Amino acid sequence: MLLEIMDRLGVGPADTLMIGDTEYDMQMAANAGARGLGVSHGVHAAERLMASRALDCLDSLVEIPPWLERAASGAVERIA
Repeated sequence: MLLEIMDRLGVGPADTLMIGDTEYDMQMAANAGARGLGVSHGVHAAERLMASRALDCLDSLVEIPPWLERAASGAVERIA
């Protein structure tokens, strides 16, 4: 599914960040060559998301914009 979305939008894996709340979301990102950002307030706990190769794990959706700003400034691991 993520490959189809990337193709439709004309973006590659280096320009894609999958945000999800399950280990399956993180696996989908990895399988597409993209990075995954976990949000632990959904289905799976932070430990499970991180074990599934999430780049990071947030506790709430409201943390996403500040996280993206930090990522853009280089304050977190490069997402590409």
